[in-house]
Amino acid sequence: MKIARFGDDRIGIVKDATIVDVTRAAGAEPREWPPVAMNRLIANFAEIRPKLEAGAREKGVPLDSVRLLTPVPWPNKIIAYPVNYHEHGVEMGSTYRANNQGFFLKPPSALSGPADPIVLPVNSGRRIDHECELAIVIAKEGRDIAQADWRDYDGKFASAARKSVSPARGSTPSVPSVPGSSPRTRSAITRTACRAGYG
Repeated sequence: MKIARFGDDRIGIVKDATIVDVTRAAGAEPREWPPVAMNRLIANFAEIRPKLEAGAREKGVPLDSVRLLTPVPWPNKIIAYPVNYHEHGVEMGSTYRANNQGFFLKPPSALSGPADPIVLPVNSGRRIDHECELAIVIAKEGRDIAQADWRDYDGKFASAARKSVSPARGSTPSVPSVPGSSPRTRSAITRTACRAGYG
């Protein structure tokens, strides 16, 4: 199942080249504040899923006729790992890696949707890099989770792109957390859909 936000904060099911509005089935209200309808949907997915599947039988509209939004606009936090693509680390001459440096946090305002502009910061003498990544939406709270139990906590997957600022000579590497620097694309998808090859 591919779930997306679109239009004026509506929730839809993506089916091939169409999207079906299931906002009411998801128990959401367009333009509600704070925009946490998708958070509730993920947290209560097992309960809501039959309603979504029933709603998805309705006729949809062409996917390219709507403006897609970032799937989860109000996450508790965004956890990012530095240099998780090791060949890029070698290219940059960097010695730090995610397994020994840990992670860093980004604010929810760093997210943007697939149709939103990415406003680059002004950084004289520094290069803006981009990386395509897989974003994992964690469905429930946890701490010190055993590696074997990770599937009990993940909820949805989404593709993402991350913008980073390459350091000037002699300076400390940094990754911007400015609005729009971590765009997510299209939709959040269930693990079943991920195995089926949707993206």
